[in-house]
Amino acid sequence: MAVPQLRSSSKRSFGGETLSSKSVEHVIHEEEVVEEEEDEIHKRKQVFKSCFGDNELRETQDGLITLTLVSKQVYNKDRKQPGIEWKIVPTIEIRPRQQGGSTLALLQQLCNHHNILRYPHTHMRVYDVHKITRSSGQIENAIIRSIGRSQPEDATKQQRNIDELQDEGRAMADITKSCPFDSILSLDMSYSKPMVVPMILPNILIKILPNLREINLSHICTSTDVLYNVSNQCPYLEKVTWNNIRYYTNDACVGMSGWDMRTAKNLKEIIMDNSEFQFDLDIIRKDRFLFYCCSNALERVSISNATRYILNNPLPQSVLINFVRNVPTLRWFRSDLTEESKNMLRLERPDIEFLN
Repeated sequence: MAVPQLRSSSKRSFGGETLSSKSVEHVIHEEEVVEEEEDEIHKRKQVFKSCFGDNELRETQDGLITLTLVSKQVYNKDRKQPGIEWKIVPTIEIRPRQQGGSTLALLQQLCNHHNILRYPHTHMRVYDVHKITRSSGQIENAIIRSIGRSQPEDATKQQRNIDELQDEGRAMADITKSCPFDSILSLDMSYSKPMVVPMILPNILIKILPNLREINLSHICTSTDVLYNVSNQCPYLEKVTWNNIRYYTNDACVGMSGWDMRTAKNLKEIIMDNSEFQFDLDIIRKDRFLFYCCSNALERVSISNATRYILNNPLPQSVLINFVRNVPTLRWFRSDLTEESKNMLRLERPDIEFLN
């Protein structure tokens, strides 16, 4: 969906997905801005709260765009006030059509969309990832329906469908090698509520974004192998956001050791609020601690309302305290530390900002 408030907005739709390219220039309204009455001030505060929440002004592009659309006073006046950083970046948006689309068609569109390739977009936003499947979905369904049937014609159709899937796989592999998006630094595939998502599209996109610095997987239910893949494929990765991680299969729970992110040598920030973690027994050893496998460069960590999966118990205070004491690079930590624990740690580590 094009944003009326932005210039040079363009869209092309083919093969089931819509790609949108946006520039960063705002359209300035020419009519005068009338002074706000008390009710308008209250309304503006509510807009801020709905966009940014109660705790802090989060740097979200969608939130900043929403502000300019809802209130012209916000755009013309509040954008000049200190404390609000207007960071709207050139973005590639990917939206599947209502009936969904295929991963192969999406990759072909990305490579053929030369305007995007020539312009240095730095952010990619993918909506409704679960609707973009490996193929149109018909091939997989046909294979499933034919399983267990003994008729020769069914076996022939099944083999043909399998061959088509293999051909698609080879085609996608060729595209990922020849079509890297070097300028993309951040990838957002998040949802507003939990959604089961197949790994195929996240893993494919990771392969074409070699310079990725940030990824947002919030509310996605999928295998944690995606963490290993992005850490391994993207050597410059600095920030992982995956709020509301929920256990739904054996490999869909992040280990407290950070094992899935062990190859992310430049990781500086982890945001995993309201999430379930697998309790790794080795972190209770003296030389082990929370996220010890990926803590070399960690500066900011947020794990508020974190629990141990199945048991649904909060993380022990000893685990949180031991983490702070063993990560010398840490500068910001949001967790469920008690006031007593925070006061004690402030004496030991006055360089860290503690939040709940």
